[in-house]
Amino acid sequence: MALVLGEDPLGNPALPAALRGGLEALEFLMVGDLFMTPTAEAAHVVLPLSSPVETDGTLTNHERRLQPVRASIPPRNGLPNWQIFCQLGARLGQRFRMKYDSVGEVLDEIRRVVPIYRGVMLNGSNDEAVWDLAQFPLRPSQSAPGTGTLPGRPRDTLAFDYLERRWQHRYRQLMERAQKALAATAG
Repeated sequence: MALVLGEDPLGNPALPAALRGGLEALEFLMVGDLFMTPTAEAAHVVLPLSSPVETDGTLTNHERRLQPVRASIPPRNGLPNWQIFCQLGARLGQRFRMKYDSVGEVLDEIRRVVPIYRGVMLNGSNDEAVWDLAQFPLRPSQSAPGTGTLPGRPRDTLAFDYLERRWQHRYRQLMERAQKALAATAG
C-alpha cells in the first residue's frame, strides 16, 4: 500500500526502474492530486485535492518562507486539503489524533511536532515568516550566513521544471475555462 500526494513519480522518465516496478506492483495505490497524472492513472483510488486558491493554510517555499494562503474560491471537490487529510487519517485509525477544527489548529500541531516550525510565527510585516537559519541551515558547512542560499553552482532543477510545466498546463486550462464562462455570461 502507498499514498502519493501531489507528486507524479510514474510521470518522471528518470524514475529508477526498481521504484517504478514497485509502484506498479502495489496491491493498493492511493493518489491525491490536482491533475490526472500517469501516477493518478495507475492508482486504485484518486483523491481530488484542492488547489492553493481553493483552501486556507500555509505553503513553505524553497526560501523557507512560510506563506499564508487564503481561499479565493470554494474548493470544487467540496473540501480543503487539510479536511481531506483529517478524514483520511480518521479512516486509517488516527481519528482522535487528527481532529482539528481549523487550519490554525493544524499549524499549531505542525509547530508542536516539527522542530523547524516551532519558532515560526505568521506576524511579520509581509504576513510571512522564515525559519531560523542559524538553527536550521540548508547545509551547515556551506550556507552563507543570514542569506539562506548556497554559494557555488546551481542545483539541478529538472524535477521542478517538470512540476512547472504541469502547473502551466493546469493554469492554461483554468484560464480557458474562465474565459469561456465570462464570454457566456457577457453574451
